[in-house]
Amino acid sequence: NAAIYADYPVETRIMDIDEAKKLGAMALFGEKYGAKVRVVKMGDYSMEFCGGTHVKNTASIGMAKIMYESGVAAGIRRIEMLTGSNARVYFIEKEQMLKEIAEGIKASIPDVTAKIAHLNNEYKAALKELDELKRSMAAGSSEDILSNAATIGNFKVIAARMDVLDADGLRDAADGFRDKIGSGVVVLASAKDGKVSIVAMATKDAVAAGC
Repeated sequence: NAAIYADYPVETRIMDIDEAKKLGAMALFGEKYGAKVRVVKMGDYSMEFCGGTHVKNTASIGMAKIMYESGVAAGIRRIEMLTGSNARVYFIEKEQMLKEIAEGIKASIPDVTAKIAHLNNEYKAALKELDELKRSMAAGSSEDILSNAATIGNFKVIAARMDVLDADGLRDAADGFRDKIGSGVVVLASAKDGKVSIVAMATKDAVAAGC
């Protein structure tokens, strides 16, 4: 930007791309150029292919919003921005979005962040309470499952579906059944939230017997 290097005379020329390359002009960002290019030269400090419209002073850009930043090479960053009226439209849209969010969660705009954090904590607490309730329901049905266990030879076999439990809860329940049956095999399945989980466990003597 010419405004940054005010102490250097700025020269802009249109020339053939091959001529520009021979002069040492740099194309920093790898854009595609035509046969004719504009070259901006700042004294002996810099000579580059023009990467876009130049301004006499950065103040003429007006409002600016950085949208994207990336590393191009060592010591070189590429920044993509909205400027002028485009930047204003962007901020107006974001302000409207913030107003809608504030209305949706019944909070003032300055309190939006705190209210979202509060709602998030309430949501986590509700999930925990719901999980504990489901585990309690599963525990209540455990007695029925135990009482209906089949006996095959010297071993008991429990096979049940417990959709209120996720994979972790299913493993815990299977552990409990295995401890209670003494000798045998436990197979539990769940389709909680559309995710199928199956857990199979056996007591040591059942494993030794080849179950």
